[in-house]
Amino acid sequence: MEQAPRELDELCGNTLLAALPEVEFDRLSRCLEVVDVQLRDGVYQPRQPISEVYFPLTAVFSMVAVADDRLTVEVGTVGYEGMVGLPLFLGASTSPNAAFCQIPGGRSGWVQQICTSSSATTGRSIACCSGSPRPRWCSSRRTSPAT
Repeated sequence: MEQAPRELDELCGNTLLAALPEVEFDRLSRCLEVVDVQLRDGVYQPRQPISEVYFPLTAVFSMVAVADDRLTVEVGTVGYEGMVGLPLFLGASTSPNAAFCQIPGGRSGWVQQICTSSSATTGRSIACCSGSPRPRWCSSRRTSPAT
């Protein structure tokens, strides 16, 4: 899928994506699409197959632990600094937790499952780049979501 320049700029709103080396970003961005997410839009359910990995741009997602199929406890939140769907990205097909959109109105890049077969290399790049300064190729793009 060919990315429009505006959409590539939007993808740099996620700090994990923006920290990737340009070659990795180019390869991964071909699998990404910018989409709107709404309040309570689900990403995955406990012990159900995970089919997508989200890189939030302006939306915020909650991960919750579910006990007895009715009690929930929030165990984490992810915004533009991270990703949702880490189990799938790391090769697992399910999670004991659920994930859903907690703050709507933003946008989120998502990776279709067909791209996860090449995620091992990208996963190493994201892990080693997550604390790195922004690369030159992304430095002219916004560094955080507009407020």
